[in-house]
Amino acid sequence: MLYLLIGLAKIFNVRDDLTQVKCPVLGVTGEYDIQADPGVLKKLPEYVKGDASFTVIENMGHSCKYIEARSTPFSAKKDIVRESALPLHPDLERILKAWLEERFPA
Repeated sequence: MLYLLIGLAKIFNVRDDLTQVKCPVLGVTGEYDIQADPGVLKKLPEYVKGDASFTVIENMGHSCKYIEARSTPFSAKKDIVRESALPLHPDLERILKAWLEERFPA
């Protein structure tokens, strides 16, 4: 199941809403992302009616930056603040550019 956590108390199942999506969708997560589980994201194409794909980027966490280790629930806030000064993961930029150019040529 795909879930979106809203606040701290309410869990919203987005699966039903995803079945209404007809535009191209690219789901992206990092192998070290503790918030967007790659195992869940790979189910995205099962729910979206249109063109849907996903990718898992090595050495990337939720901040979309190049990192070398997974954050823990205790270090996540500190890690994201530290990572905020880093550039986007180079593979993320490359993947997004290729995906956009393929689907929306100039």
